[in-house]
Amino acid sequence: MVQENVSSRLVSFQIRLAGTGAVYANGRHQCEVVIEVVREVVNDLGQWQPTALSDAERASVTVARLSNASVDALPQGWNCDEGRNKYSTGLWPSGVDSQAETREPDPLADTISRFLRTDQPFTDECIELIAVIYLDGARYTTADTAGSGSSVTITRASAYGLPVSALELYRDPSAFSESVTLLTVYYWVPPKDIWFVESLGIDTPAEVSDEGEHFHTVEVFPYGLGSLGYKLGVVINKNDPALPLRMDDVHKNLPLSVPNPFIRFNERPTIMRAIALVAPGFTTASKGEGLWRLIDNFGNEHRYFLSYGNGVELEHRPGFRITTFFITL
Repeated sequence: MVQENVSSRLVSFQIRLAGTGAVYANGRHQCEVVIEVVREVVNDLGQWQPTALSDAERASVTVARLSNASVDALPQGWNCDEGRNKYSTGLWPSGVDSQAETREPDPLADTISRFLRTDQPFTDECIELIAVIYLDGARYTTADTAGSGSSVTITRASAYGLPVSALELYRDPSAFSESVTLLTVYYWVPPKDIWFVESLGIDTPAEVSDEGEHFHTVEVFPYGLGSLGYKLGVVINKNDPALPLRMDDVHKNLPLSVPNPFIRFNERPTIMRAIALVAPGFTTASKGEGLWRLIDNFGNEHRYFLSYGNGVELEHRPGFRITTFFITL
């Protein structure tokens, strides 16, 4: 491929996959493509020599659909990002459906990465994409290149679930204890290479007076022993397993010897944590509605139903399939 004007020419323009050629259609997961550009200009001796792209030329690089190659556009619901976001690229389990090209990059080429993501279900099994660049006012596409490097194919990644049986449970019944106030932390650790990056909490938490600053209550009810009550819920806004937790994050104004004490909260490397609290003052029953939603490192959302029945109960709610796991206090 050589396309030129009087003083510059485009010698090579190619696009390839950096890793897997599949994407989860959740609006967060990205598929990386690598674009290589070799451009030459005439030097003072009248000879052609490679030259680096300007910042504006690099910024002009984008990705478009091959079937509509004359327009710099992706299908509705698709985005082309200049940078990588916080979510993991590739697929789970690691190495599944890898289509990465293993050839060495051209040492003379400018290399630009772009990251594709979509929140729309695929209407077809795959989508074929090309790269676009603007140089000296002219538009070029990799579709002008014959053979390898002219386009890439992005396929739909098969969705996966994390049933409760796939999660490793750890229960800490003495995360906090003082007199009649007892707090238990439940941890659920996902399988290898998956971790939760955000706990969105409960869809509609229960209405609770003195609710904690970083807590969604699922259920609260009198315990039947004087003024004691039971409160079950999940922590929010603590999306790093190392962050500390204090009592006011869970519930305020409890009669404790030290105001707002720390709670042991970092026994397992996961943010999927529920709390059961027995304490005085819960005189009115209240129950929330909806699911506990968490986002994993590939951007996929997982939904669970947390409740108190025969102990703490957790159900996986991927749609129609339900897996139930019981924990008896």
